[in-house]
Amino acid sequence: MITADAHIESEVAESTAIAITHKDDHNLSIITVQQPGRDLRQVVMNAREELFAIRGRDAVYLDLPLNNPATKIILDADLAELGFAFAGVFPNQHLDGDALPLQSLNNVDIHSSDISTASDHGRDLLAYIIADVAATHAN
Repeated sequence: MITADAHIESEVAESTAIAITHKDDHNLSIITVQQPGRDLRQVVMNAREELFAIRGRDAVYLDLPLNNPATKIILDADLAELGFAFAGVFPNQHLDGDALPLQSLNNVDIHSSDISTASDHGRDLLAYIIADVAATHAN
C-alpha cells in the first residue's frame, strides 16, 4: 500500500532553496524556505548557526511554505530539536501562499509583559508562543 506521504516524499527535491533577509535594525534574520528539499534540516541548521555565530543575531526566524506538501514530510521532527519554536502569525512577502513562521532566539528572554496584544485571542496566542519558546530552550 502506498501512502500519500510516501508519494509526496518521492516528489521532494534533493536540494533546498532558501533566501535570507536581514533586519539589522532589529538584529535579526529571516530564513525563507522557497523550496524544501531532502537536505532542509541541515540547510536550516547551518544557516541558523552561521547567523548566530558569525553575524551575532539575537533572533532567527524561519518561514516554511505551507502550500508545499514537502514541508510536512521533511519537518516531521520535533521542532525544538531543531532549535525553533512557533512564532505566531505574520504576513509573508517572499512566499506565494501561507507560511509557518518559527523563531530561534540567541540568549534573548521574552516576557509577555513586554508585548502588546489587541484581543483575548492574541493573549492566548502569545501565551502559547512564550510556552513553546521556553520548551525549546529547555532542550
